[in-house]
Amino acid sequence: MYTFIKFINDNDYSRILSENNKVDNVLTCGSIDSRLGFFRRFLFKIHHSEKINNLIKLPFKSIWARCLLDKKTKSLITGIPFNRLCFVFSGKRFDYLYFSSIYLRKKYPGCFIIYSLTDKAELYEKRYKFFCLDKIKKHADFVMSFNILDCEKYSLVHSLPILYDYSFVKQDQKNAYDVVFVGREKGRMEIIKNVFLKLKQHSFNLHFCVLSDNDCFNNVGYEGIRFLNEYIDYNEVLRIDASSKAILNLLQDGSDGLTLRDFEAIGMNKVLITNSSYIKKTPFYYEPKVIILDDLDKDLWKLNSFNSNEEWPIKGKLSPKNYYIWLSEQIDAISNKKDNNKI
Repeated sequence: MYTFIKFINDNDYSRILSENNKVDNVLTCGSIDSRLGFFRRFLFKIHHSEKINNLIKLPFKSIWARCLLDKKTKSLITGIPFNRLCFVFSGKRFDYLYFSSIYLRKKYPGCFIIYSLTDKAELYEKRYKFFCLDKIKKHADFVMSFNILDCEKYSLVHSLPILYDYSFVKQDQKNAYDVVFVGREKGRMEIIKNVFLKLKQHSFNLHFCVLSDNDCFNNVGYEGIRFLNEYIDYNEVLRIDASSKAILNLLQDGSDGLTLRDFEAIGMNKVLITNSSYIKKTPFYYEPKVIILDDLDKDLWKLNSFNSNEEWPIKGKLSPKNYYIWLSEQIDAISNKKDNNKI
């Protein structure tokens, strides 16, 4: 059995879901800056500032590698064979991967390192000038993505979905909204606007929360849309989801596959409204609870006849525990391949 060490942001969805869906052989390690004193934290934030690093490549980031693991994690992995340790980086944590992979391989020779994309590669390339998928591949044993298009384009491993248990989520009011959408704008404003207006024509009670650094469009005529230019806590996202009948998931151009919004809908027994028909190809597909946008008018009866007690059949079959069993199999395959190459 492998022990997985996940590097997460202290306030992101991964931490919240991991804390409420514990797996025996999975440890989480929070942000480095949260464990540093004032002066060192100040230096670390400058060193890893998104704005600064998009302007200039700052050197000597490897000095932070020794701070990567907190004391508790170091203690828990003491005595575990190094070749049974797997360090998992994801999302924006590619910056941690850059400066720490050499240190980890020296400190724990034979360990495995994995990186998981949580958005489409093109978006990372546009936002972070220091993001380089080829560089990440050199640092990691393999790179995963939910996006089947990126997997095909860049030869990545298509990640197995995780169905979390969302029973810990507190809902403000049962079925307070018919349809909710929470997400960053990410160039999707036109489709967000069109879907909102179409659903509004049917007198549905809507709650859309759009995060964007820009004024996407005039608010007039869009009562029910909340615009934010700041971070929204994932606990609030879950409360909004739980208070609805249906969750809207809009994939960006260049993305296809199952995302966190899909799993929230399945895990909370909501109707899923999506612009991707990919779910039809998966074992998750349950026709009474899925509305593809192209069939919106035809399938609105599913929303009108919503039954919160009707569960998705797949629910519970792809637990976090099963995900890490699958991930262990991927590591075994890589390990066997390396051994065969030595022969």
